[in-house]
Amino acid sequence: MISKLTFDEKDTKVILDIKYDAKIEGSSDVMEFSGEGECFLTYKWDCWCICGLKMPGISI
Repeated sequence: MISKLTFDEKDTKVILDIKYDAKIEGSSDVMEFSGEGECFLTYKWDCWCICGLKMPGISI
């Protein structure tokens, strides 16, 4: 669920509450992650492109 959205003509930041399960490769173990995430977008080439992502357990 999106909890906050900030944007201008070139950049957008989406703050969201997220919950997901992740399976560990080569294992039957599953880990649950939940919390606040952020998605960063920038406007290039006439479209919005994801340029960064932060989620509980992951930061790209």
